[in-house]
Amino acid sequence: MIVRTIFRALWAATVFVFAVVVALGVLFVLGAIWVGNELRAAAPNDPVLAMGANWFGIVLFVGTVTPALTVLPAAIAAIVGAAHPLLDVLRACRRGCDGRDPSARLAAGR
Repeated sequence: MIVRTIFRALWAATVFVFAVVVALGVLFVLGAIWVGNELRAAAPNDPVLAMGANWFGIVLFVGTVTPALTVLPAAIAAIVGAAHPLLDVLRACRRGCDGRDPSARLAAGR
């Protein structure tokens, strides 16, 4: 029973990390294409930009977006902190929660 719960938690964490990686990959690819197209439009007759605008776009986009990604650890900490009280309630209910205060059960001798 506990093993299944542990595997569910690990699975949820794994899927979350996978979703973040996919979202960041899509963000960087679409952003690099967008910046590359804008560079090509800014200098349509430049042969260097005609050939390597997407590579320049990757460098420029990653350089501007990566510092903003420092918010990810803080967001993960906030999500875990918000879910922790919920997990405590679920654990208490698994042990036989009847909707009353646990100290009242102890006082009643149960």
